[in-house]
Amino acid sequence: MNTKRISLRGLFIRELIRGLVSIIKVNGFLLIGKKFSKSNKIYKVPQGYKNKEFMIDDVKVELLSKRNSISDKIIIHLHGGAYIIGFLSIYRYIALKYSQASEGAKVLSVDYKVAPKHHYPEALIDAYKAYEWCLKQGYKNGNIIIVGDSAGGNLAVALTMKLRDEGMPLPKALILMSPWLDLAANGESFLYNLYKDPLFGFNKNESIMKALETKTLISSYMSGANAYDPYVSPVYGEFHHFPKMLIQVGTYEMLESDAEKLYKKAQEAGVDAKLTKYDGMFHSFQLFGPTLPEAKQAWDEVRDFFKELD
Repeated sequence: MNTKRISLRGLFIRELIRGLVSIIKVNGFLLIGKKFSKSNKIYKVPQGYKNKEFMIDDVKVELLSKRNSISDKIIIHLHGGAYIIGFLSIYRYIALKYSQASEGAKVLSVDYKVAPKHHYPEALIDAYKAYEWCLKQGYKNGNIIIVGDSAGGNLAVALTMKLRDEGMPLPKALILMSPWLDLAANGESFLYNLYKDPLFGFNKNESIMKALETKTLISSYMSGANAYDPYVSPVYGEFHHFPKMLIQVGTYEMLESDAEKLYKKAQEAGVDAKLTKYDGMFHSFQLFGPTLPEAKQAWDEVRDFFKELD
């Protein structure tokens, strides 16, 4: 396990975000995300790439491909958003980052179904269909990497667990950024980082009623499902035979203990797992691009991880 110290710029950006979130409130932040996920804003495909939107059965997906790439790898990209926010344009940027870090692998981004209209296990079924599609297209499981942040990290681990339990061929590796693995919220960091995390935490000035509204909104995906079911909260599952994993988390995250528990259980099961903790970083800080030094460090680590897989 590694820990990387926070930079002055990282400290400044974190507190700037805290100030902005305190104005719109956490609940408002999530609702704004839902609104943007439905936006029809035109997306400009990066130069040298092509992006194909299509359906796998009833699942919306996008396949980002680098022109003239000779890579035989494909990345299944599962976005975050607390299971209530759909595929945002920022995740097209993240798909590009993954393609670049892997030196030209295709990236299949899955716009899985989200709450409150859809509930568990629909997102897991959608992710499973995407994995099956990759196998049917001729991709070897040893050339498939599953990645996800936040709820997408949950989905990546749950999918791998389901594949293993059903005797399916497993992916080569997992990359998990700020994974949300304990929907029962029993981790220690859910308490000691409650007011530290500006994105996935709570504002000290929030009313109890507002906090309860936020919790209800976030947990709407479960809709009566058992929070201790390993396919809902993978941290309560077993990790024997899991593939190699890279886990990243910030020390200001409510989900810090989720990542720590996954890492510990994976190691106990003999899994080749690496956990990197970024000092003072908030939830899904990797999405903030080159303006945040810690985000650059995180993506450099992802690039190195891909090289280790070759």
